[in-house]
Amino acid sequence: MSSRPYADIITIRFTDQVLHVHSFLVKRFPKLHALVSTHNEVDMHDVSGAAGHTIVNYLYNGTYEILTSVNDAGMPASHNDDALHSSLEVYAAARKFQLDALQKSAEEDIKSRTAHIKPLDALALVKKVFPFHDAGDTWLRGYMKKLLDAAYSDVEAILASNILTADHTDQTVSITEMLLRTVIDCMREREVRSRKAQEAEEPEGDAASREATDYWQLYKASSDSNGGSEPHRVATTIDT
Repeated sequence: MSSRPYADIITIRFTDQVLHVHSFLVKRFPKLHALVSTHNEVDMHDVSGAAGHTIVNYLYNGTYEILTSVNDAGMPASHNDDALHSSLEVYAAARKFQLDALQKSAEEDIKSRTAHIKPLDALALVKKVFPFHDAGDTWLRGYMKKLLDAAYSDVEAILASNILTADHTDQTVSITEMLLRTVIDCMREREVRSRKAQEAEEPEGDAASREATDYWQLYKASSDSNGGSEPHRVATTIDT
């Protein structure tokens, strides 16, 4: 440790706020410390100030705490969607900078807050926080799977939704995402064609089914009237 541990200060620049921490705290996490510039600054422009407070609090106290929103009357306000948004940001930053304990705490907080938010709203926040993300993140993938299971009853419902539609702010996407969206579009078009073809065939099929049922009933009636012997020829016409 430096002979002046409380004199060395590092500035962390978040999206909408600047916070300061002692350098010896940052040095505990090699991947985070590697970002410190020659001017003793760390650039976290993709993390909000609200999430930044949670990260700094963790560096100092080792605990997880989300800033409480305050309404116009100065009283704490309940905004689970805002808190979930912050926790998703904290999770992303913790994973990126290998802050393992913070990541685990963020996972627990995310699961807890999701219980009080509509699955579709939670999915919208995930899309916003993770426009591009590590494909190897199995925890996030499992989290999104649970949200999809809760939000949609079947695959057809997912295909009919706009969950995979690009946000209006998206100007570019990865080739993998473009391929996925193309596959979804193809499946939607096939589903529409299949449904239209089925609807077109249903009247004829229903008529044939009813005609076959009527013939069978006449056949049975004729058989019963003859004591179970071979029935007389039934005077009806079956189109072939």
